[in-house]
Amino acid sequence: MGGEGNEALDAHLQRLPLPGGARPEAERAAPYAGRVRPIGVHHVSLNVDDVDAAVAFYVDVLGLTVCPDRPKFAVRGAWLDAGDRQVHLIEGPPPPALGQHFALALDDLPAAVSELRSRGVEVSDPEPVGAGLQSFLTDPAGNLVELQQPLR
Repeated sequence: MGGEGNEALDAHLQRLPLPGGARPEAERAAPYAGRVRPIGVHHVSLNVDDVDAAVAFYVDVLGLTVCPDRPKFAVRGAWLDAGDRQVHLIEGPPPPALGQHFALALDDLPAAVSELRSRGVEVSDPEPVGAGLQSFLTDPAGNLVELQQPLR
């Protein structure tokens, strides 16, 4: 996924319909006045076909830690801590790749990309986007992961 990752993702995302009939910000008639006021994102969940391989990747390669308080659910999985947020892995077939992804925030993206490549991980070159740098890689199940470094 060399340096072309951002252009490919951008082109793909431009073709996708907005979920639930949502309208772009510019088309909204009035500011949101509802009672739902998120204070942040608690976790993202990913379907993975091999929980053990996914845990090894996220812990040993990307530096997340296993969260030990996951309840016993009927489906296999794992909860991982990524700073003060979590990634939940759920055993099941991963969805088709349609541009969906989540991002891990890093302090030094170029150094992380260099380390990942030295370990044989395919990751795109860091590119400036908005107020930061971003790179992309895929986990063993094929889920797209963005690595993002805010510029200070």
